[in-house]
Amino acid sequence: AGLLVGSLGLWLGLTSACVYVSRRRGTGSLRRDFSLSFRWRDLGFGLAGSVVARMLAIAAVAPIPLPLPTRRIGEPEREVFEGAVDTGLALAVLVLVTCIGAPLFEELFFRGLLQGRLETRLGVALGIALTSLLFGAAHLIAWQGPVTLVYAWAVAASGAVLGLMRHVSGQLGAPMAAHAFFNAQVMVIVVLLT
Repeated sequence: AGLLVGSLGLWLGLTSACVYVSRRRGTGSLRRDFSLSFRWRDLGFGLAGSVVARMLAIAAVAPIPLPLPTRRIGEPEREVFEGAVDTGLALAVLVLVTCIGAPLFEELFFRGLLQGRLETRLGVALGIALTSLLFGAAHLIAWQGPVTLVYAWAVAASGAVLGLMRHVSGQLGAPMAAHAFFNAQVMVIVVLLT
Protein backbone atom coordinates (compact mmCIF):
# COMPACT_ATOMS: atom_id res chain seq x y z
CA ALA A 1 0.00 0.00 0.00
CA GLY A 2 2.84 2.38 0.87
CA LEU A 3 4.59 1.71 -2.44
CA LEU A 4 1.40 2.32 -4.40
CA VAL A 5 0.46 5.52 -2.55
CA GLY A 6 4.01 6.89 -2.75
CA SER A 7 4.21 6.07 -6.45
CA LEU A 8 0.86 7.70 -7.17
CA GLY A 9 2.08 10.86 -5.44
CA LEU A 10 5.31 10.86 -7.45
CA TRP A 11 3.48 10.22 -10.72
CA LEU A 12 1.00 12.99 -9.99
CA GLY A 13 3.89 15.43 -9.54
CA LEU A 14 5.71 14.30 -12.69
CA THR A 15 2.56 14.39 -14.80
CA SER A 16 1.46 17.74 -13.36
CA ALA A 17 4.78 19.27 -14.42
CA CYS A 18 4.28 17.93 -17.96
CA VAL A 19 0.68 19.17 -18.12
CA TYR A 20 1.71 22.58 -16.82
CA VAL A 21 4.49 22.98 -19.38
CA SER A 22 2.27 21.67 -22.16
CA ARG A 23 -0.47 24.18 -21.35
CA ARG A 24 1.87 27.14 -20.77
CA ARG A 25 4.40 26.61 -23.54
CA GLY A 26 2.93 24.01 -25.86
CA THR A 27 -0.29 23.00 -27.51
CA GLY A 28 -1.91 21.59 -24.38
CA SER A 29 -1.62 18.06 -25.77
CA LEU A 30 0.85 15.69 -24.10
CA ARG A 31 0.69 13.54 -27.20
CA ARG A 32 1.82 16.35 -29.51
CA ASP A 33 4.10 18.26 -27.14
CA PHE A 34 6.04 15.25 -25.84
CA SER A 35 5.59 12.76 -28.71
CA LEU A 36 3.56 10.49 -26.44
CA SER A 37 2.65 7.75 -28.85
CA PHE A 38 3.03 4.01 -29.09
CA ARG A 39 3.26 1.63 -32.04
CA TRP A 40 3.26 -2.15 -31.79
CA ARG A 41 6.77 -2.32 -33.21
CA ASP A 42 7.93 -0.34 -30.15
CA LEU A 43 7.63 -3.60 -28.20
CA GLY A 44 10.39 -5.18 -30.29
CA PHE A 45 12.58 -2.09 -30.12
CA GLY A 46 11.86 -1.88 -26.40
CA LEU A 47 12.91 -5.46 -25.77
CA ALA A 48 16.16 -4.97 -27.68
CA GLY A 49 16.72 -1.61 -25.96
CA SER A 50 16.22 -3.14 -22.53
CA VAL A 51 18.94 -5.72 -23.20
CA VAL A 52 21.33 -3.02 -24.42
CA ALA A 53 20.44 -0.84 -21.41
CA ARG A 54 21.11 -3.74 -19.03
CA MET A 55 24.48 -4.43 -20.66
CA LEU A 56 25.47 -0.76 -20.49
CA ALA A 57 24.39 -0.56 -16.85
CA ILE A 58 26.57 -3.57 -16.03
CA ALA A 59 29.50 -2.13 -18.00
CA ALA A 60 29.14 1.22 -16.22
CA VAL A 61 29.44 -0.28 -12.75
CA ALA A 62 31.90 -3.08 -13.54
CA PRO A 63 35.03 -0.99 -12.90
CA ILE A 64 33.73 0.32 -9.58
CA PRO A 65 35.36 -1.51 -6.67
CA LEU A 66 32.85 -2.87 -4.19
CA PRO A 67 33.48 -4.82 -0.99
CA LEU A 68 33.66 -8.53 -1.55
CA PRO A 69 30.59 -10.40 -0.32
CA THR A 70 30.94 -12.72 2.65
CA ARG A 71 28.89 -15.37 0.87
CA ARG A 72 30.07 -17.71 -1.87
CA ILE A 73 30.33 -16.30 -5.39
CA GLY A 74 27.13 -16.92 -7.33
CA GLU A 75 25.00 -17.29 -4.20
CA PRO A 76 22.25 -14.64 -4.33
CA GLU A 77 21.49 -12.31 -1.45
CA ARG A 78 18.00 -13.63 -0.77
CA GLU A 79 17.56 -11.45 2.33
CA VAL A 80 17.42 -8.38 0.07
CA PHE A 81 14.20 -9.71 -1.45
CA GLU A 82 12.59 -11.19 1.67
CA GLY A 83 9.08 -9.88 2.13
CA ALA A 84 9.11 -8.08 -1.21
CA VAL A 85 6.42 -10.30 -2.66
CA ASP A 86 4.95 -12.23 0.24
CA THR A 87 1.47 -12.29 -1.35
CA GLY A 88 0.04 -12.38 -4.84
CA LEU A 89 -1.42 -8.92 -4.28
CA ALA A 90 2.00 -7.53 -3.27
CA LEU A 91 3.51 -8.99 -6.44
CA ALA A 92 0.71 -7.53 -8.56
CA VAL A 93 1.24 -4.07 -7.05
CA LEU A 94 5.01 -4.33 -7.50
CA VAL A 95 4.62 -5.31 -11.16
CA LEU A 96 2.01 -2.58 -11.74
CA VAL A 97 4.26 0.08 -10.22
CA THR A 98 7.58 -0.99 -11.75
CA CYS A 99 6.58 -2.37 -15.14
CA ILE A 100 3.64 -0.15 -16.09
CA GLY A 101 3.45 3.02 -14.00
CA ALA A 102 7.13 3.89 -13.70
CA PRO A 103 7.89 3.47 -17.42
CA LEU A 104 4.88 5.55 -18.42
CA PHE A 105 5.24 8.47 -16.01
CA GLU A 106 9.03 8.56 -15.71
CA GLU A 107 9.54 8.46 -19.46
CA LEU A 108 6.93 11.17 -19.99
CA PHE A 109 8.78 13.43 -17.55
CA PHE A 110 12.43 12.57 -18.17
CA ARG A 111 12.54 11.76 -21.89
CA GLY A 112 9.45 13.75 -22.90
CA LEU A 113 9.74 16.98 -20.91
CA LEU A 114 13.34 17.22 -19.65
CA GLN A 115 15.23 15.68 -22.53
CA GLY A 116 13.20 17.56 -25.10
CA ARG A 117 13.95 20.89 -23.43
CA LEU A 118 17.60 20.10 -22.69
CA GLU A 119 18.28 18.93 -26.25
CA THR A 120 16.83 22.19 -27.57
CA ARG A 121 18.99 24.30 -25.25
CA LEU A 122 22.20 22.26 -24.95
CA GLY A 123 22.30 19.97 -27.97
CA VAL A 124 21.51 16.29 -28.36
CA ALA A 125 24.52 14.69 -26.66
CA LEU A 126 24.53 16.97 -23.64
CA GLY A 127 20.74 16.86 -23.39
CA ILE A 128 20.70 13.06 -23.28
CA ALA A 129 23.67 12.92 -20.88
CA LEU A 130 22.21 15.42 -18.43
CA THR A 131 18.75 13.83 -18.56
CA SER A 132 20.35 10.43 -17.88
CA LEU A 133 22.26 11.76 -14.88
CA LEU A 134 19.09 13.34 -13.49
CA PHE A 135 17.24 10.08 -14.09
CA GLY A 136 19.90 8.22 -12.12
CA ALA A 137 19.84 10.82 -9.34
CA ALA A 138 16.08 10.42 -9.08
CA HIS A 139 16.74 6.78 -8.16
CA LEU A 140 18.89 7.67 -5.13
CA ILE A 141 16.28 6.23 -2.82
CA ALA A 142 16.41 3.92 0.17
CA TRP A 143 19.98 4.87 1.03
CA GLN A 144 22.01 1.79 1.88
CA GLY A 145 25.47 3.25 1.73
CA PRO A 146 27.75 3.80 -1.25
CA VAL A 147 26.15 0.92 -3.13
CA THR A 148 23.16 3.24 -3.61
CA LEU A 149 25.39 5.55 -5.66
CA VAL A 150 26.49 2.58 -7.76
CA TYR A 151 22.84 1.69 -8.35
CA ALA A 152 22.03 5.27 -9.40
CA TRP A 153 25.03 5.27 -11.77
CA ALA A 154 23.75 2.03 -13.36
CA VAL A 155 20.30 3.59 -13.76
CA ALA A 156 21.88 6.69 -15.35
CA ALA A 157 23.74 4.48 -17.82
CA SER A 158 20.56 2.66 -18.77
CA GLY A 159 18.86 6.06 -19.05
CA ALA A 160 21.34 7.01 -21.77
CA VAL A 161 20.02 4.13 -23.88
CA LEU A 162 16.44 5.24 -23.24
CA GLY A 163 17.37 8.79 -24.18
CA LEU A 164 19.03 7.67 -27.39
CA MET A 165 15.96 5.61 -28.25
CA ARG A 166 13.77 8.67 -27.68
CA HIS A 167 15.98 10.82 -29.87
CA VAL A 168 16.25 8.32 -32.72
CA SER A 169 12.57 7.28 -32.75
CA GLY A 170 11.24 10.78 -32.09
CA GLN A 171 8.64 9.44 -29.70
CA LEU A 172 8.22 7.89 -26.27
CA GLY A 173 6.80 4.46 -27.18
CA ALA A 174 10.11 2.64 -27.65
CA PRO A 175 11.82 4.02 -24.51
CA MET A 176 8.67 3.30 -22.47
CA ALA A 177 8.67 -0.29 -23.68
CA ALA A 178 12.43 -0.61 -23.01
CA HIS A 179 11.95 0.81 -19.50
CA ALA A 180 9.12 -1.68 -18.86
CA PHE A 181 11.19 -4.65 -20.08
CA PHE A 182 14.24 -3.42 -18.13
CA ASN A 183 12.20 -3.35 -14.91
CA ALA A 184 10.53 -6.68 -15.78
CA GLN A 185 13.98 -8.31 -15.82
CA VAL A 186 14.34 -7.34 -12.16
CA MET A 187 10.83 -8.58 -11.37
CA VAL A 188 11.73 -11.99 -12.76
CA ILE A 189 14.76 -12.09 -10.46
CA VAL A 190 12.66 -11.03 -7.46
CA VAL A 191 10.13 -13.80 -8.15
CA LEU A 192 12.84 -16.41 -8.64
CA LEU A 193 14.68 -15.44 -5.44
CA THR A 194 11.63 -15.26 -3.16
